[in-house]
Amino acid sequence: MASAQGRKRCTGCGKTKALQAFHKHKGRKDGRNSQCKNCRVIQTRDYYAAHFEQCVAYAKEYRATHTEAIREAKRSYRAKHLEERRAAERCNAAKHRKENNAYCRAWYKANSEKCRANARRYRKADPKKCQETVCKCRAAKPEKYKKLARAATRVRRARKHSIGECFTGAMEAFMRNFWLHECALCGSEVSLCADHWLPLSKGHALAMDNAVLLCHSCNSRKGATLPSAFLDHATVVRIERKLQKQAAAWELSQSVTAEVGL
Repeated sequence: MASAQGRKRCTGCGKTKALQAFHKHKGRKDGRNSQCKNCRVIQTRDYYAAHFEQCVAYAKEYRATHTEAIREAKRSYRAKHLEERRAAERCNAAKHRKENNAYCRAWYKANSEKCRANARRYRKADPKKCQETVCKCRAAKPEKYKKLARAATRVRRARKHSIGECFTGAMEAFMRNFWLHECALCGSEVSLCADHWLPLSKGHALAMDNAVLLCHSCNSRKGATLPSAFLDHATVVRIERKLQKQAAAWELSQSVTAEVGL
């Protein structure tokens, strides 16, 4: 029973604690459970361990028969605690970023067709909203979307030529650092992009031994021609030697990363 000072004796551990240490209970006169929160946690854990199969079966049956009620309760709770839930989700995402990214990549790879079908259905259902979202994201992060657009263009061109290409963002970042963020031909630091040294149209995929950093001007001048068709022999040899070093450096970095488990 609660005292005048707002304290109560726990029937589990026998200690007298503040009312805040007890869960609320509408059936009690004082509106609190007879056991404190710690004792209830221990009691619940012990019961669950002793009746594991029954608890799991009951939970499955309850979810199956109260699906809409559960969804509505979740929606209602999220609406009432929106900012709190968003802050918790951001904190959790930042804390487990690598694990979440790895899980999402694996799930998408295993369910790629399902994801594409869902995306098509969503865009078809509300194209205006999708366009507004894309425009808003592009305005907020223009550089990121430029990189994504270039990557999508590379994948589309590779599919057109029936060439399997897997040049990741990590590979592009490594390549940019390797070339010191300068055009391999003229040394410019403006409008740089990853390009095929040996052209895609000739059957060469973008890989670490074929990816060179070029500015927009040099990339346009090169086009889909072979390097030997518009560059002198010394320049071709210099670039190709550096490409071999780039591929070796990438392989070494991957082996070191695998060894230390990063």
